[in-house]
Amino acid sequence: MELNGKFQGFDFAHLLQMLAATGKNGRLRVEGENCQGMVLLRDGKIICAVSTSVRESLGSILLSRAWLTREQLEHGLVAQQADAKERRLGAILVEREYLTQDRLEAAVAEQTGQVISEFLRWRSGTFKFDEVRFPDRGEVELDTGRLPLDRGLPADQILLGITSDPAHDLHSVPPPTVDVPSLPEVVRDFPAPLVTGEVAHKILSKARGVVTRGVLFQVGPSDLIGVSQFGVEPAGESSPDFIRNVRLTLRTDSVLRRVGATRIHHQGTLEQTAGNRALLSALGGSWPTEIFAGPLFAGGRVMMVFYGDNLPSCDPLGDTSELSTELLRSGSLLEHCLLSRIA
Repeated sequence: MELNGKFQGFDFAHLLQMLAATGKNGRLRVEGENCQGMVLLRDGKIICAVSTSVRESLGSILLSRAWLTREQLEHGLVAQQADAKERRLGAILVEREYLTQDRLEAAVAEQTGQVISEFLRWRSGTFKFDEVRFPDRGEVELDTGRLPLDRGLPADQILLGITSDPAHDLHSVPPPTVDVPSLPEVVRDFPAPLVTGEVAHKILSKARGVVTRGVLFQVGPSDLIGVSQFGVEPAGESSPDFIRNVRLTLRTDSVLRRVGATRIHHQGTLEQTAGNRALLSALGGSWPTEIFAGPLFAGGRVMMVFYGDNLPSCDPLGDTSELSTELLRSGSLLEHCLLSRIA
């Protein structure tokens, strides 16, 4: 399979998550901002990421972490120069017992995150993905100049690490409403069943096996508007259509705002914020012990946000991987319809 296109209208994080969620094997080449780069994936996990821009070396990261002495690094570099097999520096350091395999992979993961972070900052660019099956372990026979990770890294883990960095403080991220128009503005020419019917039905059907109650919200100019739900029965409400009257502001911090702004799925506990308290007040019930929230985006824009929790039972959530994949598929469906309208 070959996939190519432009970054404009196709967010890089969306592309990476889509390839990861479908377990792709191959080479993703990107070009933009006077720089070229490449990400290698094995079974949907990142095993290598490189770019032509100048960045921190592996040796520098190891020294800064105090995982390696300068003398050990120099010995490793000398051995690398003399090695007839032209092996990677990290492999030599581990072989000489200067460094553990776990610390080596942690340093390579840090390098990988730096490269992905750079791609996320590009305003525009092009990409091309080619399917390639890499060996399960050992050196990848490509001139990447970087040691590949045998076990690979989940794309969500890399993206979450980037947005968790102090330089990417979520509290400093403006609400997604600055760049995200309301759903009717973007898809006003689409048949209503496509937007509120087929997409909502697919997502909520998949969610029923994961959470005990779930809600799909439409992203509006300054708030979130309920579209459809299951399992939500607030006091005094008997009709399932009540959710269409629920509106939550995007001006206060909440898990829904964060998911929309970062475009990263969230699974875990729900923080005590004003926005989250308003969410629970609208849906009713006590405080859940576990929640899942994820964005649906198309054309590079967040269109909807799904929220689900484990009330009233407070049992652990089910496997969310298929639900995450369905959100990506639904976004791709919406994007396909959007592009077909433009074309």
